Amino acid sequence: MVAEPAAVAVRGVTFDLDDTLWCGKTVIRKASAAFHSYLAQATPQLADRFPPAAFDELLVQFQRALPDHAHDYTFLRKYTLRHCVEVCGAHELNLHDQVALEAFVDAAFLSFLLPRSQPEPRSNGMIDVASRILGVITQWKTGEMDILLKYFQHHMHFMISAELVGSAKPGQAIFDAAVAKFPASYSRQHLVHVGDHYKCDVEGAKRAGLRTIWVNASWAKPDALTRTDLSNEDAERYAAADAIVKEVNSVLLVVERWNSLAARPERNV
Repeated sequence: MVAEPAAVAVRGVTFDLDDTLWCGKTVIRKASAAFHSYLAQATPQLADRFPPAAFDELLVQFQRALPDHAHDYTFLRKYTLRHCVEVCGAHELNLHDQVALEAFVDAAFLSFLLPRSQPEPRSNGMIDVASRILGVITQWKTGEMDILLKYFQHHMHFMISAELVGSAKPGQAIFDAAVAKFPASYSRQHLVHVGDHYKCDVEGAKRAGLRTIWVNASWAKPDALTRTDLSNEDAERYAAADAIVKEVNSVLLVVERWNSLAARPERNV
């Protein structure tokens, strides 16, 4: 039997965005379609030479060749597009100077960014945890965050980006920046991070001293609302996860369970 850690009430929750609050793959497909539709309209020669599959293959090649930018998808998409322009010939595309080129790159990227940043939330029930302070910890760039749906801006108390902090997950600095947004009276055990990436979200948050809920769509077993719900093997394999659920909708169930345990007189913290 897996030992259950001492129960502490949950006072704050931070969320990852992609594949946690919404389905990242679905959003990317929609955004990519909008991006290539723009290219087909603005530069049909480029669109013909670099259809979606070819463009994506190039982007992955640059991601591997430029490890310092491997997680900066804004840079990679713009870099790949500039490369495509260079191959086709800027003048052939009626991009006669650097100003015109950059205006085109920015407009093309905006066509991707708008649908990329305005997905439908996967969980309307997320707001059921609104009695706690809510925040977002994301690898998104500041410009992308600025055009998030007002839905999130109205219900999230803060958003922390890797660009703003200068450090991406799983580094501790980005989690420390989020912790600083909560009242100083909150210990890190009062705070929970919810994410889909085991290394970046779960292990990163755990090393920073937060509790963790892993949203794992591939989890084939019943949701584990506490570590006692895990088998010994799974508890050892996923030592950084305090709970494992298939859907973000279940986060509320986890929080309620933890707070119920914390409210027991003999365990109240």
